[in-house]
Amino acid sequence: MRRNSHSSRRSIAAVETLESRQLLSVTLGSNLILNPGAESNTGASNTTTVVTPSHWTANGHPTAAKYGTVGAFPTTSSPGPSGRGSEFFAGGPTDMESDLFQTIDVSSIASSIDAKKITYALSGWLGGSTNQGDNVTLFANFQSSSHGLISQVALGPVTAANRGNVTELLSRSKTTTLPVGTRFVQIQLHFERLAGTYDDGYADNLSFVLTQPPTTGQVTGTVFADANTNGKFDLGEKGESGWMVYIDSNNDSQYDPGETEVTTNSSGQYTLTLKPGTYIIRVQVRAGFYETSPHALEFSVTVTAGGKISNDNFGVKAISPV
Repeated sequence: MRRNSHSSRRSIAAVETLESRQLLSVTLGSNLILNPGAESNTGASNTTTVVTPSHWTANGHPTAAKYGTVGAFPTTSSPGPSGRGSEFFAGGPTDMESDLFQTIDVSSIASSIDAKKITYALSGWLGGSTNQGDNVTLFANFQSSSHGLISQVALGPVTAANRGNVTELLSRSKTTTLPVGTRFVQIQLHFERLAGTYDDGYADNLSFVLTQPPTTGQVTGTVFADANTNGKFDLGEKGESGWMVYIDSNNDSQYDPGETEVTTNSSGQYTLTLKPGTYIIRVQVRAGFYETSPHALEFSVTVTAGGKISNDNFGVKAISPV
């Protein structure tokens, strides 16, 4: 289905032919778009040839194109992504409007999506040629299990005014929570020709990455032998291995069975991984030792999701024989 007006580009086009990837699992933290910069193809080196990019379904005649092609095409030195290859996406000849589609199956992480635990980052470099109004918009169309549209996010278009009337690609991005109910994500490039006979809407380095935001934070530190009893972990002082550091849940100044605890490693270091909240942390002092720091003999910490509190160090020293 071709779009015939500015307003229609906000609506989803028909589901493309079978390009959907049935993913048994989704790799979080990786770009899920296949052929995201048209580098899987040798792009068109003129304004008449059309090279449909691999892993994409075309509506009309959009093409993979080669940087530096004679004419108005950008070169590898034109303003744009630093990590670009030799190819990019272009609107191509013939059409007033055209599209490229690719659908990603995310149903394997449905429970996390519906618990609002998955964040997406959509990005791309979008642009055009000189003072022409030809442009491209990058869409992510979030679909249900039956491919019904749940919601849509758009990046661009980048206008000639945005580009200062020079041939350029500009970075655009958006990051937020993946909509509840999403089972497929349709990535769409929508090209629009406003001048000339060739659609000089350009795109490159597309990315769609899913992540699961952290739900815990960390507290780290060292139990050290405070040789000079100054309460500071000085250069040359050594960590104490095998010492217990624990969460004093009832604040009774002693370890009780069931309280969260960890043991220091060979360097005397400990790490507590905790849910967001406020905690009292203590070290269980061994017989024959006393605690030199902290002064309060405890650390009161407030943990946030994804946060890290460092250098909560406990100083200890052996009691000198009488």
